[in-house]
Amino acid sequence: MTIICGTGHRPNKLVAASTNGYSNQVLTRLIDCATVYLERRQPSRVISGGALGWDTALAIAAIRLEIPIIVAVPFQDFPDKWQQQDQKRFYKILNKATDWVLVDEESNYKYIVPGTTSKTYHISKLQKRNMWMVDNSDRIVALHNGTPGGTNNCLVYNANTKRLPVDNMWSNWVKYNGF
Repeated sequence: MTIICGTGHRPNKLVAASTNGYSNQVLTRLIDCATVYLERRQPSRVISGGALGWDTALAIAAIRLEIPIIVAVPFQDFPDKWQQQDQKRFYKILNKATDWVLVDEESNYKYIVPGTTSKTYHISKLQKRNMWMVDNSDRIVALHNGTPGGTNNCLVYNANTKRLPVDNMWSNWVKYNGF
C-alpha cells in the first residue's frame, strides 16, 4: 500500500515559449501523463497539492482511476485569484476527493467557503503544504524541470528529511510534447 504525493510546475513552466500558453489541450496531456504513471504504480492513495498544472492533472487522473485522493490545501483562499474556470475545477476536485486537509489550520475540514476575502496567502504556507505532503507519503511523483521554485523546494525538503523515492516525469513530458 503506497501513498504517492505529487509536486510539479504551474502552467507557466509547462509549455514551450512558442505555444499559446496553458490550454485545455495542455491540461489533457498532463492528465494523460499522470494517468499512465498512476496506472503503472497502482498507489493505494494519492495526495495532491491542488495547484494549477501538475497538481490538478494528478488529482483528476486519480479521481478518474478511482484512486482515493487527499487534497492538501495550503490556506483557505488558495484559489481565489485564479480564473473562474480554474476555481470551478478546483472545487469540483475537492468535492470528488476522498478527503482534504487545510494544512494552514493543521486540521481536517470538510468544506472551504468559496470566495472568502481573507488575505491568508504567504509563500511559507505553500512550503508547509509541501512538507505535509512529503511527511504523509511513501513516494513522490514530480514534474520538475530543475528550476528554483516551490517544486524544487518540496524535493529539497524530501532530500533533507524523508528521502522518499522520486519519480520525475519531466523527461517524459518534454519528449511527449516535443520541446
